[in-house]
Amino acid sequence: MSHSEIDVVTEAVASAENADDRRAAHAPIIEQPERASATQRVVGRVLTAAAWAAYVWLIAPLLTSLAWALGLRYAWLELSAPLLAGTGTPGLLLPILAGIGAGLLLGWGEFNRWRFTGVERRRATPPVSDAVVAAAINAPLDLPKRMRASFSESPVIVLHMSEDGLPQGFTQTMEPPKPLRRG
Repeated sequence: MSHSEIDVVTEAVASAENADDRRAAHAPIIEQPERASATQRVVGRVLTAAAWAAYVWLIAPLLTSLAWALGLRYAWLELSAPLLAGTGTPGLLLPILAGIGAGLLLGWGEFNRWRFTGVERRRATPPVSDAVVAAAINAPLDLPKRMRASFSESPVIVLHMSEDGLPQGFTQTMEPPKPLRRG
């Protein structure tokens, strides 16, 4: 490959990466949550907790009406009065302990996420030969080798299939294929 061809390929790859960056900058959903920063995760959890609190606040009148219909009018007073008065065993002890347990569980999960981020504890899988791949997808024996060799020139290939759904060949391209629109 000449220097001018390498420059053209380099520019095409850079423009494709810039297009991906522009698309990713406008995407409202994080498609790879493992890449979210700690700040993004905390903000997401705080917003989720606020949304749940707003939901409970909005649904509370319905729950109160349902409780009254079931004869539980004074249940809240019976549960919270000892806690508010400071006497006896508080009836809200169970929900408080459940909240503490949930907090500890979430804290332990975050600690383990921090501790094991970037650590691979599984064994590497052994490489699979081209013959095994070709036999598994009923493709010509040379197709996996040609596809792997083409990735150094072009990161995108379009696989051509026969009417029976068997791979026959491929085409190299710099443009990712357009998604199929159905209906």
